[in-house]
Amino acid sequence: MICVFSPWQFLFWYDQPATAKDEPELALIKHLPTTWDDTKVLQGKIGDYAAVARRSGNDWFVGCFNAGEPRTLDLALDFLPGGTKFEATIYFDNSETPTRTNVGIKKISVDSTTVLKAAMSGQGGVAIRITTKD
Repeated sequence: MICVFSPWQFLFWYDQPATAKDEPELALIKHLPTTWDDTKVLQGKIGDYAAVARRSGNDWFVGCFNAGEPRTLDLALDFLPGGTKFEATIYFDNSETPTRTNVGIKKISVDSTTVLKAAMSGQGGVAIRITTKD
């Protein structure tokens, strides 16, 4: 949804919208825009992994996906405007999360000097929504 441009946003991991049960990670999809103002490829190796940041207005979305070996990517947030504080909501695979989809969610404060660690299983991914702090 973030890494591959498409104006059609949908609930691909739930099979059908009718099977969604208000899982907390649906908030990410609710906020996803259908068009982007800016796109930055942060990292990638064809066939192995990718990390892409996209901006809509003042909000940034970072998507990471992985194929093959488990890995952790260091994501420098130096694309954010300096001198501004942001909140990052991170959605990640977590087998200990007591929901049907096992998606963990955490919120942290970040700025343009932050480097996030995106840990992914062999076929996993991470999604991040970055918004200005109130």
